[in-house]
Amino acid sequence: MNCPNCGKPAQGGQSICPWCGVLISNLDAGIVAGPGKRLAGHILDIAVWALLWIIIAVMIVGGSEPDSGGKAFWGVLLLFASVIYYFVLLARGQSYGKWFLGMKAFHTTGKPAGFCVMLVRETIGKFISGMVFSLGYLWLLWDPDHQTWHDKLASTVVMVTDRE
Repeated sequence: MNCPNCGKPAQGGQSICPWCGVLISNLDAGIVAGPGKRLAGHILDIAVWALLWIIIAVMIVGGSEPDSGGKAFWGVLLLFASVIYYFVLLARGQSYGKWFLGMKAFHTTGKPAGFCVMLVRETIGKFISGMVFSLGYLWLLWDPDHQTWHDKLASTVVMVTDRE
């Protein structure tokens, strides 16, 4: 089978062209995200959630005093807003880090990964990827389709796209 983008041979069963890095089933998806960009996205995910939780905890704990001016209310509101926005991003095949860096998860069939696929990928899949010395995260370094274990579990690939 030849890649529809570059015309070079791609072995059967691969989702990503080894020559040009496009998703063979969806040329408009972009090019496959490299390990460095994916690591940066993962670090951003952790940093955003850590920062949000610190702000929320300070607001809620500090807002429990009578003269706090309603900080606890705003802390709870921020908590709900951040969770709802995270669900919106998951429905688009993204997380906070992917959104900041212009990446998006696609199903290997070429369709965008939906909410349920992303929820399984980001929770159960990432837990499994980190279990054995984080080998599941490192798997993308030698996988021909640049997939981690959580990508394989959810049948997804992470592509660099234009920011939406």
